[in-house]
Order: sequence, then C-alpha cells, then structure tokens
Amino acid sequence: MRIERRVFEAVKAHCEDEYPREGCGVLGGDPETGVVTSSSPVENAARHEGFDVYYMDPVEQLETFEALERAGLSREGFYHSHPDHGAYFSRMDRESALVEGEPLHPGETYLVLSVVDGKCRGASAFGWGGNGFVEEGFEVL
Repeated sequence: MRIERRVFEAVKAHCEDEYPREGCGVLGGDPETGVVTSSSPVENAARHEGFDVYYMDPVEQLETFEALERAGLSREGFYHSHPDHGAYFSRMDRESALVEGEPLHPGETYLVLSVVDGKCRGASAFGWGGNGFVEEGFEVL
C-alpha cells in the first residue's frame, strides 16, 4: 500500500480522536496507480459494545463506496485502530474480513493503527495472501 502523507495523517487524527474506542473508515485511491488519496471515516456501529471492537455501519459504508465511485476513485481498503494494543491483524479482524473462508474484499488492504494513550504509536498493513492475511509493507508518500 502506498498512501499520501496528508491522508495518513488524517487517518491517524481520526483514530486518535476516537480513542479509547476503535476508529474505522474506508480508503480510496487512484484507480490507475493504487495510491491511497482519500480516507472516509465511517461510524463505528459497535461503539457501545466495548473499546476493542469495531463494526462499520453498513448503510454508511455503502454510501461511502458509492461516493468513491462517483468521485472516480477506487476502493483501496479499510482502516481501523487498536486502542492500547499493537498494530496487528487480530483473530476478530480475520473473522470479520472473511466469508466462508474467503476474503470479503479481495485485493483490498487493511491498515491497522496502534493508538496508545490517545496517540498513534504505529501502523501495519495486511492483505490476503491466498491462505490467510499477511502483513504487507506500506509507504507514506
């Protein structure tokens, strides 16, 4: 994943603002280069279930997908934070990203941010590797 610095900073700010709950959203980009050029925060519909869970509001998520399409952008992936935990792809992350063992959004990347005491302390990107999700490199441009 390659992501513009201003977009990465916006994602970090959103996740820090949501602390101690998980922040989440959709990443859009240039359909030719795949560079992430936009981020769209999505309401965490699981806000009241605990601090370590997220579930994107499905209506808002669909509206976000449609807005990207209208803007001529491609869906490049998703982001969410792990409050007071590392930037890893958890069991719950894997389960919510799969349907009957197959990726729900093949070819898209999941950016996970570690937010500790309200500050982003790290980030990692994960994608489908054929047999499971694997960490991918990401570059801030």
